[in-house]
Amino acid sequence: MDVSHFRPGVSRQTRTFCSRFCVTGQSDDFDLSVWTIGFDARLRWPLLKSPQFSKGQLQPYITVGPAIFVAHAEDSGNFDPPNQSDSDTSFGVKVPPRITAT
Repeated sequence: MDVSHFRPGVSRQTRTFCSRFCVTGQSDDFDLSVWTIGFDARLRWPLLKSPQFSKGQLQPYITVGPAIFVAHAEDSGNFDPPNQSDSDTSFGVKVPPRITAT
């Protein structure tokens, strides 16, 4: 099982919309957070084995498995009415390749 939390800093941004004419505006900060709960199967390849390192000094591996993604967004001043929030849950697949050296 793998649990992770991601919270990007979404700061104030300037945006421009153009159709017949252009309008520029600013958006305030808003909070966004994503929790991931994954159930992984891991396949590992031990490399550079020696008597001192019986499981290898380099162990590249790949994980794959189903995951639940829970996202929550909260905005305090960009839209009318202010102080809006929303959450969403999705199911998907996680496939993060990683390399571990010991």
